[in-house]
Amino acid sequence: MLMLEKLDNCPHGCPDDGWSYDGQTCRTCGYPAAMTKERAHEIVVAICDLAFISMGLGQRGARRLGGLSLRAMLDAKAIVEASDAQVRAAARETGVGYTTHTVPDDRLIAAAYVLEHYQPSDDAILAVPYGDFGGKNRVLAVVAMDDADLAANAEKEDG
Repeated sequence: MLMLEKLDNCPHGCPDDGWSYDGQTCRTCGYPAAMTKERAHEIVVAICDLAFISMGLGQRGARRLGGLSLRAMLDAKAIVEASDAQVRAAARETGVGYTTHTVPDDRLIAAAYVLEHYQPSDDAILAVPYGDFGGKNRVLAVVAMDDADLAANAEKEDG
């Protein structure tokens, strides 16, 4: 579902106060009634920035996602992809150049959602047995690590 049409209810589950008088935002949390291409692009860039920062290609202090829902993040990606497809099709017909955008994989979107909505903890969000791997578990957690821990972890992976 692309959120190009106006929503009936806020996806954050806000009380049924309805939309603001101008009909553009939720009265409770300010969520947009319809996601614009510009807003979708901002969201996609913010998610991609997290990946670039983790690869050492960006600056700390990335744009915040403002508590967006997972659905809003996935919809933003779909809107940007649809917009890029329209631009490509028009460029094929006219022969002019065009710009496309980097979009995050769904796994990156899910990771960005987890980082946005869960605080670092010693507890796992999920711990699921890992097949016949000797009693091991696959674990999903949000942990806090300082730069030295990150460097040591990178060396372990490289070695």
